[in-house]
Amino acid sequence: MSRFGTPARRTALTVGAVLGVVLVGMAPVIASSGVGSGAGGGGTSTSGKSPTSSPSSTPTSSPTGSPTGSPTGQPTSPSEPPTPRWPRTNGPSVPGAPDHYLPPGGAKFNYPLGSRAQQRILFTHIIRSINSTTRGSNIRIAVFSFEDPRTSDALIAAYRRGVHVKLVFNSTSVYPSMTRVRQVIGSDINSRSFVVFCHQSCRGTGGQMHAKYFSFNRVGSERDITMVGSNNLTNHNSVAQWSDLYTVVNDKSYFLLYRHWFSQLKHDTPVAEPYETKTSGDDVVDIAPLSLSQEPDPILTAIKPMTCEYTDGDVDPSSPDPDKIRHSKIWVAAHAWNGTRGRRIAQAIAAREREGCQVKVFYGIGMGGAVMAILRGSGVAMTPGRHAHVRTHEKLMIFQGTYAGVAGSTLAWTGSHNWSNRALGRDDLIVRISDPTVTAQYVAQFAWMWHHG
Repeated sequence: MSRFGTPARRTALTVGAVLGVVLVGMAPVIASSGVGSGAGGGGTSTSGKSPTSSPSSTPTSSPTGSPTGSPTGQPTSPSEPPTPRWPRTNGPSVPGAPDHYLPPGGAKFNYPLGSRAQQRILFTHIIRSINSTTRGSNIRIAVFSFEDPRTSDALIAAYRRGVHVKLVFNSTSVYPSMTRVRQVIGSDINSRSFVVFCHQSCRGTGGQMHAKYFSFNRVGSERDITMVGSNNLTNHNSVAQWSDLYTVVNDKSYFLLYRHWFSQLKHDTPVAEPYETKTSGDDVVDIAPLSLSQEPDPILTAIKPMTCEYTDGDVDPSSPDPDKIRHSKIWVAAHAWNGTRGRRIAQAIAAREREGCQVKVFYGIGMGGAVMAILRGSGVAMTPGRHAHVRTHEKLMIFQGTYAGVAGSTLAWTGSHNWSNRALGRDDLIVRISDPTVTAQYVAQFAWMWHHG
């Protein structure tokens, strides 16, 4: 059984709104657990078992005029599921109000094209978690940009009811919400609560603190909650950028994986070896900053084991057509991909396209011209999306195929790390996810975004 299907670590397989869209295998259905129902209502964590019902509505076909280089029509591969749906939500909870939220595990995504509540899905997930902490529990947050008054209200209210609130921010862009929480909480790192503004990278000699990390040792009856993704706490992030947040619940090993790193952040002092790779179960976490003169590029390292062709027999020897050739898929959603480092990564991705992988790139405003030329020169399908005012802020790569000799693999890499020279000097996180229930969520969101986003 998957780690996500055990009581020790549960995921509600949520995509979309506050309670989200549940992906059963590859088919999205509306969750029925009642999480978030009613006025500030509490939810019930699921056991990770798949419901047997399926959606009554049929998936919508892709619109006319596919993105450059993309196939027309609705995806037909089993790895490209039907369109996920972002249902209506009850909106964010009242800032600072006591809540009884049980944060679900899995992947969540905002919906910048939807209602205000749908745009703020990730904010609501975080705020309701804050509002559901109790006296004596701990909140640890390290986030690059933070301008959201509702979140600062929730953090201040938590502090005043006895929660230990520990916050680390980047100092190059200081918003009123950041200074307000520091004025209330203080900046003494020896206290149980503090607010730190890192000068450049907290653990390095340059760059910036660029992570998006939120953790809670206790939220209601849940324990050891860790959230990592691409979302900043800014209005721009909610209304103009596709973002994700990967949540792990009731996994102490994974929760503790970040504790030493966070302790180093708060001291805002360079460490001797800032780059680390840590594992917890099936997850692998790369922690930057790093120097390419001393360490291999973690993105190139991730790409190297990708094999572009395999057969049905490689996946299932009893297949009726074991010699049928399949092509692996590489899907990338990249906010910033540029510079000499970006070109080296582009060359590795372009080589995979030439070897038979089916590559799609959904790119953001930081896509470099040289990177784009390398990818297009090898026939990589690319699009910035259909809506000029919305771009991706994700740092996402999905692979489906044979990885390190294992056919039928699906992996997702997410976090805060851009594919650029500048990113090397930043405090960042890259998380590799292999659990199929969570990678299916990323596959569904990318497929929807590719055709409609």
